[in-house]
Amino acid sequence: MVVLINIILAGASVKLVCYNGKKGIIESATTNNNGVFLITLKSLSGADISKCRVYLLKSPNPTCNVPTDFNGGKTGALLKQVVPPKPPIVTPAMRLPEQPPIFDFYDVGPFIFEASSKLPCMTY
Repeated sequence: MVVLINIILAGASVKLVCYNGKKGIIESATTNNNGVFLITLKSLSGADISKCRVYLLKSPNPTCNVPTDFNGGKTGALLKQVVPPKPPIVTPAMRLPEQPPIFDFYDVGPFIFEASSKLPCMTY
């Protein structure tokens, strides 16, 4: 399983929590310079996807660091399956046997932080 998460702010942290039978799976990550990160889980069956939630944790911006519930960032966003990008077009001579996608792709967000005081969120 692949989870693509879109957060507006680079350096923000999120947590993915899934319940797989008796044991939970928790993964955390920090967004890249584009405000996106990737979590890959191999030990989760498709039936357990509905038990996964993503939480907005931490902002790198000290004036804009309060998680909001926009798209479920504070209470836990459910994963939404997305269609992976299509492979490039190839000629019949180049064609390889078609293979199913290696991963299922899921998305949440975007998530938003708000200011911790009456001051507006400042960007760096």
